[in-house]
Amino acid sequence: MLICSRSFIPITAMGVQIRTARLMPWIRSSTAKPIGWTRESRNDQLQTYQVTVTYDTSSCSNSTDEESAPLSFTTTTVSLPFIEQVGSLASSLWPAALAGAILVKSPTIQQQFARRKTPPPPTTTDEHPYQPRVVELGAGLGLLGRTLRESAAAPQVTCTDQDVAAIDLLRTPIRSPGMNMVEGNCRHVFDATQAMVLDWRDEELPDTLEPNSFDGVFGTDVAYYSFLVQPLLDTARALQRPSNSVFNVIGQANRQSLWDLLHTIRDGGYSQRTDQREPAWDGITTMNLYRLEMELWQDDSDESGNPATLDESISIAALLHTTSGLDLPALTDQDYVATARDEESIEKSF
Repeated sequence: MLICSRSFIPITAMGVQIRTARLMPWIRSSTAKPIGWTRESRNDQLQTYQVTVTYDTSSCSNSTDEESAPLSFTTTTVSLPFIEQVGSLASSLWPAALAGAILVKSPTIQQQFARRKTPPPPTTTDEHPYQPRVVELGAGLGLLGRTLRESAAAPQVTCTDQDVAAIDLLRTPIRSPGMNMVEGNCRHVFDATQAMVLDWRDEELPDTLEPNSFDGVFGTDVAYYSFLVQPLLDTARALQRPSNSVFNVIGQANRQSLWDLLHTIRDGGYSQRTDQREPAWDGITTMNLYRLEMELWQDDSDESGNPATLDESISIAALLHTTSGLDLPALTDQDYVATARDEESIEKSF
């Protein structure tokens, strides 16, 4: 990581657009509390884009005011590449990415990596504590990977995408949170060894990605085409450690391919690569359901005091697979595990 600076100007409210999204329990109730929330802040004038991710470790407060957040809230702020015009799937911040950033701040994920449960490789000579390794597939702007890295849960994060432009963005110097870049302030979050092109359809992994060496394999809204389900699974298995590791994919619950992913892992299925039926994966696989309530973008200088307008409520599904040897509890204390009836009742799209 490279950090260099000459002069800083604090970001003011002028010209800043903000948007809040809250991850809610699947079951609606008048007493439901947010599991966590994100606050996007975009300043077109200063060309900065930041996302603050907050997780409620107690689920006992209605407050979404960061300044008054009690100690039971954990908050991480990350800077993303500033995109003037969205031109590809990878240059967009999808709702599932916001939900995923909240979920990876859950104590379940944070403690899994903090405890260093996975032993170091037998060939290692490093005397320092083992550092968990995480890879994000289809990273796009890399919000999930950046959140894990900035929260220090997994300092060794690799972001991958098949879109060369997305990887170039991840390697681009960006502004530090809360500051403006003047005459050369720059911060390289990911270098060439931490952000790389990866196409799941390739038969071999790049030489820079060591097989079966990652404690966590994550993706948000990566399972939206059925023909990519098997390549995604093959890639995940090639990267994931065979024991004590996590495979977590978050997407919109109406994606049929996300449910296909669930059934292939849990029940087994036909593999185009081997041209035969593959058995179910060893370990435990669940699909958890949530709702993401997204507000409309608004001017941060609005002093009317009126609450922001709810834009839409999006059904979110989080597939969680843990390998043998890992007894991982629920992602949150408000998890709802999808049933066959839930799957049938959710209207599917591509």
